[in-house]
Parts: sequence; C-alpha cells; structure tokens
Amino acid sequence: MTLRSVESEPDSEPHSAGLDARMKKTGDVRIGISGWRYQGWRGSFYPEDLKHANA
Repeated sequence: MTLRSVESEPDSEPHSAGLDARMKKTGDVRIGISGWRYQGWRGSFYPEDLKHANA
C-alpha cells in the first residue's frame, strides 16, 4: 500500500468518533527549564525584573 492510496481511501469513521472519550482524559503538563535561576537566563529568557518567586 502506498501513501497515495492511503490518503485517497475514505475515512472508515467520522473524525469526531471517540472524541468524547479522548477529551475526558486529563493529565499534567509541566514545561520549564532546569536552570531557571541561572544568571545567564536573566534578561535573555526571563525579564530582568522578574522575581524568582514569580518565575
């Protein structure tokens, strides 16, 4: 089966099928950097006047 034939085949179910079940799943997302206290990040990534307690 080629990529072209896969793209040309109709969907077997609507795009919304199973959407309710997927939307009920939750989880935590944590984004950050390991060295947010590193002085080199001040001004280039974090604002100079941002307090560490707010970061």
